[in-house]
Amino acid sequence: MPVPFILGLVIGGGAVLAYNKRKEIVSLFKEGDSECRAKDIFNKSKNVVLDVKDTILATSKVIKEKKNELSEKRNEAEMKMRTQQESQSEGEKVC
Repeated sequence: MPVPFILGLVIGGGAVLAYNKRKEIVSLFKEGDSECRAKDIFNKSKNVVLDVKDTILATSKVIKEKKNELSEKRNEAEMKMRTQQESQSEGEKVC
């Protein structure tokens, strides 16, 4: 896979998760003492990164599965075409 595609998935996934959890992130900065907030922010950030990682892995898995399905279909279509061409060529030889 090209690196820009993977990087785009990472950045896009992170942006979507950050947007979806923006209220939680903002609330972390508003409440509690600084040491406790720092630990909470670290833990939440860690969870967000793990979510992004899981999303990317799931996306890449789906892409690989679709790619394999397409190559299998392509191979099946090529085999059908070959058998049709062979049967046509055999039919021409007989006549």
